[in-house]
Amino acid sequence: MRQWPARWIIASLALCAPGCGGSGPQAGAIAVTLAGRPESNQSAVRVSGLSGEELRALSRAQLGGDAWAELFRISVSGSETPIVGEYLVERDAIEFRPRFPFDRGRPYAVRFDPGRLPTPRTADVVDTTVSLPAPDLKPTTVVTAITPSAETWPENLLRFYIHFSAPMSRRGAIGFVSLVDDKGQTLSDVFLEVNANLWNDDDTRFTVLFDPGRVKRGILPNVKLGRAIRDRGRYTIVIDPAWRDARGQPLKEGYRREVRVGLPIELPLTPADWQVSPPGAGTRDALTVTFPWALDHALLGNAIGVYGADDRPVSGAISTEANETRWIFRPDASWRPGPHQLRVLTLLEDPSGNQVGRAFEMQPGAAADPRPRPETVTIPFVVADPR
Repeated sequence: MRQWPARWIIASLALCAPGCGGSGPQAGAIAVTLAGRPESNQSAVRVSGLSGEELRALSRAQLGGDAWAELFRISVSGSETPIVGEYLVERDAIEFRPRFPFDRGRPYAVRFDPGRLPTPRTADVVDTTVSLPAPDLKPTTVVTAITPSAETWPENLLRFYIHFSAPMSRRGAIGFVSLVDDKGQTLSDVFLEVNANLWNDDDTRFTVLFDPGRVKRGILPNVKLGRAIRDRGRYTIVIDPAWRDARGQPLKEGYRREVRVGLPIELPLTPADWQVSPPGAGTRDALTVTFPWALDHALLGNAIGVYGADDRPVSGAISTEANETRWIFRPDASWRPGPHQLRVLTLLEDPSGNQVGRAFEMQPGAAADPRPRPETVTIPFVVADPR
């Protein structure tokens, strides 16, 4: 026998004490309704049509959770698992009151089997669905940006990010994001269609991947089709407003972003070439690091850290400017004078997949470096005391 969760709460109300008079309601067609106050979600599933004798028998039977669920089961539509709640036998019906309020707009499957009554009734099993009215929501979520934010993207771009104003449903971009050329033609086979989770932690940023087989030279898709976006081309990224947010609502409006395409970037990231502008001691001025070209917007948030002379991390807030070519660090406390350093994870990339010390594309004739790559590289700088 199945073991129902210990948190099942079963309640039975006395219908009529012996000698109180009256036989109660007459047996009729079984009806399942949603009763209560829908506006507050304090609702119950109610089964009527039972006779007074059937109700009294249920009250006397003191059914356990297993027996109740065989007789009268409520579950989320599409699931066989009963939801937790309280069964009550009343004077003219039986009710199920969920421990947690029903979700507005969500359908719940109800199954009532008259053959499971203490005195079985010969009647068909009732299978139906109930739900509270869906909330009257208006679309409010919009696309706030696409990064890289520069007007010109390199021909070998591997990915871009779509930023939303509120959490989205976890559905991917397939069918909602398209690439249109300057002739108005929607291009096919440009994005990598994967089922992996490409959302950030709060579901407000989605990663769109170009098919790397078309980006990397010498791979069959690249040989047959070439790159998805090409030098000197103009393209438009189109986002369909039918994409749903976490509330189940479509976007408030569609989104279009025009980009130009330039030459590919096929060089490794070289932190020694970065321009570091240290702040002064005793201030909370920003530390700025400027790159020769744009780096990956998402990775810039966690791939670079600041450490003081005591080898402890300096806490602060990170942002980017100048189309992801400038990294800004604002400390939580005033800078202390002395030597500091940036620690850069070598997994840091630009949007074309070039990493610290390693390009995405190996140059023709170049041999791979057999030496293991360090996890981090450091860039020293000094916070000067102005006195």
